[in-house]
Amino acid sequence: MQSLTPGTDDSSTNGDGLYYNHAFTTLGVVTLSNGVRLVKVRNPHGSDRFHGRWSDDSPLWTAKLKLEAGFEYNKADGVIFMQLEDYHEQMDATTINYDTTDWGYDYFLKLNDQTKSPGEFT
Repeated sequence: MQSLTPGTDDSSTNGDGLYYNHAFTTLGVVTLSNGVRLVKVRNPHGSDRFHGRWSDDSPLWTAKLKLEAGFEYNKADGVIFMQLEDYHEQMDATTINYDTTDWGYDYFLKLNDQTKSPGEFT
């Protein structure tokens, strides 16, 4: 999955440190034992400047919650956790790419297809 922040100027950031008009890879979703739902996203550039709720240095994290979420402190990995409600506010679009590994496909080839008028073929 891919997520995109809103905006057109990717040289500035929003209030939580996310660049505008920037794509992130959505890695997954986790529901913590306290009921909070977090979305795990990654900046493909490998940097993390996010300082919103559930950022790396947030006081909301406890050792137990970090373990539940699979949290690893590493500012250079680009991975951030966002509360689901914040994700909806911060991201403009989310695109899902399906795994097509076992999908079949068909194709056809038609040559010299000339049209006399719209919808009428010779």
